[in-house]
Amino acid sequence: MYKGDIADFPHEVVEWMLEQQVKQGNKRDVSVFEECYCTTQAGGGFNWHDTNDGYFCRQVTEYRNFDLFFSRYPRKPIKLNARQRVDTNNANIEAVLSRLEFIRFRTKREKKAVVDGLKSQIIKTNEDEN
Repeated sequence: MYKGDIADFPHEVVEWMLEQQVKQGNKRDVSVFEECYCTTQAGGGFNWHDTNDGYFCRQVTEYRNFDLFFSRYPRKPIKLNARQRVDTNNANIEAVLSRLEFIRFRTKREKKAVVDGLKSQIIKTNEDEN
């Protein structure tokens, strides 16, 4: 999803970083962090010590302590309506997978297997409801 220095950062962490960037007077620009995750406010990013979270921010970004981030900012659960029929085209499956960013696929084959598995489960669920 992201490149460079923040390629392994969860989406929620990057969104938080972008919020801090804007709060400190810079335009929202993820490329600043893709070049260097610790870009300061003067360089278009933000100063971690000037955030409401202070040193916590440094722990998350510099040491990639994402568990610490999610202990303070828990992930919002994905809510799926069980009664709603789901179209099984790739776009919808990809939309679901994009919400499950903590899944890191080692290969395209592995990702395809997961997508195919989701499709078969959705089809089975839709058939069971009929």
